[in-house]
Amino acid sequence: MSMREPRIVLIAGVWLAAAGAADAAAEPTSQAGGLEEVIVTAQKRSESEQTVPMSMTTFSSAALEQKSVTDFFDYATRVPNLAFAPTGDGVGTARTVSIRGISGDNVTGFYIDDVPLPDSVDPRVLDIDHIEVLRGPQGTLYGARSMGGTVRLITKEPELSKFSATVHAGLADTESTSRPNYTGDAVANIPLIRDEMALRLTGFYDYEA
Repeated sequence: MSMREPRIVLIAGVWLAAAGAADAAAEPTSQAGGLEEVIVTAQKRSESEQTVPMSMTTFSSAALEQKSVTDFFDYATRVPNLAFAPTGDGVGTARTVSIRGISGDNVTGFYIDDVPLPDSVDPRVLDIDHIEVLRGPQGTLYGARSMGGTVRLITKEPELSKFSATVHAGLADTESTSRPNYTGDAVANIPLIRDEMALRLTGFYDYEA
């Protein structure tokens, strides 16, 4: 029987914005027929996914919740022309990624918003507005580490005038031991100065037997 240490992560952020600007950017629009339109920032500006002149796959917040997506492997298996495998270097989340057959070290960029991440980091898909998977070279916008493509997790913007909080918990059996697995996460949005400043807290807890 192997034991893994519990993992607790807490992320906090404070946003300043003009009144209503962040709320407007966070709200997806709807197309005729009830289809959700995803607003992306792949080209460093907000625009409809349908107008972006590049090959990409997106997952809206609603789609991520519906598919119970929590990590890279949950959404990567649903992306056309994307293949991946563990690196075998002992890091549980380390992986090699191939987009359109382009593989190797540092050829696929990973970002949370505009912050680059190493391949050994697999961020929890929590409080995410949408995910963008850009296929093909993205060196002009995202540098040399994006020759195969780029994966971007875009976090939700704060609500500047509304308090909200959500909590989820889960329990699962483990075949090799009688000890269960526990998981939990929480998100809180706290306005500090109405319509001007808000604090957003995101955290999760994992225990794997």
